[in-house]
Amino acid sequence: MIFSGKYSSGWFLLVMASALGANEASAGQVLCNETALKLATGSHPYRQIGERCEGKFGQEVGGRPLFVFSLTRGFSYEEVGITDTLLVEWHAPSGADSRIRVEANAPHVNYQMDTTQPGAQTEFEWPAGILVSSRMSRQDLGATASTEITIAGRAQTILLPLTIRPAHTRLSCASTNLQLWTGIKLSEVTVTLVPLDEEGSRREPILADDSLRYGYYPAEQLIEVPLSYSGSSVYYIKLTGYDVAGVAYPLESWIYDPSTSGKCGDEQGGG
Repeated sequence: MIFSGKYSSGWFLLVMASALGANEASAGQVLCNETALKLATGSHPYRQIGERCEGKFGQEVGGRPLFVFSLTRGFSYEEVGITDTLLVEWHAPSGADSRIRVEANAPHVNYQMDTTQPGAQTEFEWPAGILVSSRMSRQDLGATASTEITIAGRAQTILLPLTIRPAHTRLSCASTNLQLWTGIKLSEVTVTLVPLDEEGSRREPILADDSLRYGYYPAEQLIEVPLSYSGSSVYYIKLTGYDVAGVAYPLESWIYDPSTSGKCGDEQGGG
């Protein structure tokens, strides 16, 4: 299925896809991870529950040398009970379905929650029972959201910073927190961050292949990537990890974050 539309500022043709498999619900519903479904195990096996898929599975799903593990503007679930609800909030281009994933980084725990929400939605009420029962700390969890748009004639994945909080609380306004996961030992990570103008053209870079300079990047660890940006709604980002032999592992994407135009608290649910 293809949807066409524009950002509120008149940017870009929006393209959403496509054929849904047997375990994938219709647009605006949930897309389960097929491999996690096959490997589902434990007291809370990964399965479809209403408009989400959530639970545990037997082993890690795939292996990636470098990927974005989390992109949030606030994530808290302290003092959440098994009957409570978490509120997940985000911004998306008009008409764009949003794919949301929360996954675990805890040793020997393979947990995941997936949901796909329709373009009109900017929040999702997430029952906390399975997450609380899994007894994972906040530090064990990463959360990402994404959609697809066409930029310069090519379909691209665009990342949407999330805010996750107990439904009865608010978070103070927070900066964007990006975390990478590396499956291999790295010698360095560089970051390029470029705002786009209303025509989709790149402006002056905020970061241009800037090194993180942490000095030590062991395998199977999280890497914090500090980001600070303002004045636009869409940003091109390139993250490149270099292994000890100098082989590059580049990641290219875009971030859609209209809150950086000065709106944070009200539209981000407090952070």
